[in-house]
Amino acid sequence: MTYSDIPKLKDTLVSQNFVLNINGEEIYRGKFYSMVISASYSGVVILDALIKLDKTHNIIIIQNGYPWSDPYTEEDPRNNQKLFDYLDSKGLLKPGEKSLFE
Repeated sequence: MTYSDIPKLKDTLVSQNFVLNINGEEIYRGKFYSMVISASYSGVVILDALIKLDKTHNIIIIQNGYPWSDPYTEEDPRNNQKLFDYLDSKGLLKPGEKSLFE
């Protein structure tokens, strides 16, 4: 696959902020990011914001920090029980999956 073949979202999405809300309650904030950006970021990122989702490209990577953060030195806001309860209530978790680190 070449750079020109990769489906892309509007470039304006890259580096934009997002807020994850569940039923009106803020769970965490983050930023849309791309692996082509060389600057680091210490918050939650959605990678790769340049890729358009379709049947072939259907995975969103949500990670804590870019290029990464050590999960043992700081609290990971993605590991939020309210988030897992919500995803579970919608049938979006694999059986037995209740946190990121179990």
